Amino acid sequence: MNGRKQRHPKDLRKWSALTAACIMIAGGMMMLTACGGASQDAEEATEPNAQTPTVSEDFWKNAYGEVLFENEASIRDYENGTYEGDAKKATALCDLNHDGVPELLFVAWAEDNVRAELNIYACGEYGAKKVDYICTHARQYEGDETDAPFYDVYAAGGTDYIIYTEKDSNRFAIYSTITDEAIATQLNRYEMDSAGAVRELDAAGYVYNFVVYDGDTVVDTTDEVNYDDAEFFQSGKASDKATWMDAFEASREAMDQVIIFKGSCRGDDSAIWEKTEKLGSMAKSFDEMMSELGPESVDNTKAGQPDQRAAAYGETMEQLLDAYAKGDLESTEKYNAKLPAKALRINVTADAMAAYEAVRDQLESESRIPDYTVEFFCDVDNDGSAEYLIMTGTCEADYMLQCYCFKDGEAKWIGEAGAGHSTFHQYPNHSGLIQEYGHMGYEGISVITFSGGEAQTREIGSRGELSADEEYLQLGCQLGE
Repeated sequence: MNGRKQRHPKDLRKWSALTAACIMIAGGMMMLTACGGASQDAEEATEPNAQTPTVSEDFWKNAYGEVLFENEASIRDYENGTYEGDAKKATALCDLNHDGVPELLFVAWAEDNVRAELNIYACGEYGAKKVDYICTHARQYEGDETDAPFYDVYAAGGTDYIIYTEKDSNRFAIYSTITDEAIATQLNRYEMDSAGAVRELDAAGYVYNFVVYDGDTVVDTTDEVNYDDAEFFQSGKASDKATWMDAFEASREAMDQVIIFKGSCRGDDSAIWEKTEKLGSMAKSFDEMMSELGPESVDNTKAGQPDQRAAAYGETMEQLLDAYAKGDLESTEKYNAKLPAKALRINVTADAMAAYEAVRDQLESESRIPDYTVEFFCDVDNDGSAEYLIMTGTCEADYMLQCYCFKDGEAKWIGEAGAGHSTFHQYPNHSGLIQEYGHMGYEGISVITFSGGEAQTREIGSRGELSADEEYLQLGCQLGE
């Protein structure tokens, strides 16, 4: 049931796409990882303070699960395409600022599949939000972007990197090496404050050319870095070996927890890799992380097992519906901002999935499914099992949402409801699902429940004659695409 094109009856919120620019070194011979460079101000270590978490564990787990779900394809492609053996681990949870709520870090391909970005998310009362940070280059080249995040760049020799925390502080660092016909090594250090804001402390590095050209002819090559011939930089300005080694060795000695790493020992920098191997990484594969964040498997043949992890979102949705019924749009939008854009994942057993696939095949053979349809799983009676819902019909005027449950080893039809000009939304930890209708400047929100082979629709509220500059609410917890 995956991969089929979906209908979009209204303009819906979309997650921001990964953006950045391709970075080239020495006339295009090497791509350089974007790395950071604020000034080397006098720093006093910020001691981590134990704080009361701002959100519950269930809340941030749900929020981060939705982020990973949205980025699944690019994370999987990265894991499968850039690691060897069993080291397919590019996601991690780490409390960078010691506020009691971990941050989510993961590496995923950008849209060009040439650069993979390190993404950092923090979670507060309004859900997961991407953290803005930069990796200013240790040396600036024409075309470099100064406000880019860290990238694993696909170069001939590949990119090695280590992301780690520093002891007794809210600081973390990124050590990276890219090898092509030259080698570029950088160390970028950061600090995250209690509000989740990240500032760059320093960016130091060096570039060393392995291949020497006389015009277009190679006249000399070398296998090891000669530091005396390397160019050293700090925060975009020329520096020296002593400055680089001081920064490198101090940060290596302060290394506390390895968050994510990729690569192995390189030349004279072997000490940092030896320490990395000794400490081990907290990174997990996509599947391991989703298993940690997601709800435990539910036996869909048994009732009485609602997903308690959805309670927080269910309460927020109740508050939203109450505010909307009263015509309080400001409060409605405030509660809506706390909801994830997409619905929470629902477990479906293999037997139930096979039965639902058979239902879809039958509907398709009867030509009842339109070219652009909506289909999804939703626990419409809050018993812990997944019902299957799919839209049938020929146009907006006669679209209907069909609902099936899995019972006694087969899929059974339990009702239908009108589906024209609508999107559908999960009502976590409550019976039914939510329908948002929008057409020709009119908006309405209803709750649909199924009982006794029939669907019952209860209107919550509506808005009529929206002006040209007003938008439909675009509810969170959306079901389908």
